[in-house]
This record gives sequence, structure tokens and C-alpha cells, in this order.
Amino acid sequence: MFSSLLEGQGLLTSTWRTEEPRPRKYYETTALGAETAGLLHSEWQALGASYTDLRKAET
Repeated sequence: MFSSLLEGQGLLTSTWRTEEPRPRKYYETTALGAETAGLLHSEWQALGASYTDLRKAET
């Protein structure tokens, strides 16, 4: 599962909560995960801006 991969990379941590009738697993972003998300977001925005520039150049 994808969440296991993210945990293995140190981007998420998980805990089981068993107080409820149905146990549930909850995930939390680590500091590294938040930093990585910020970097990926910046790259995504730069990619979008480049695409917009390309589209403007076509017209």
C-alpha cells in the first residue's frame, strides 16, 4: 500500500486507535513529510507556470 511506502520513507507515522468498536489506523505527516510536501508543491506550481507561459506563447 502507498501509505506503507511513505512510512518507510519517514514521511508519515501511523497509530492504531482501538478504543472504538472498529479499530482504525490514523496517519500523521512528519516534519520531513511536511517539508517534502512543500517542495513538491513548489515544483508543481513552477510546472503550472511554465505550462501557462507555453500556452501564452502559442497565441
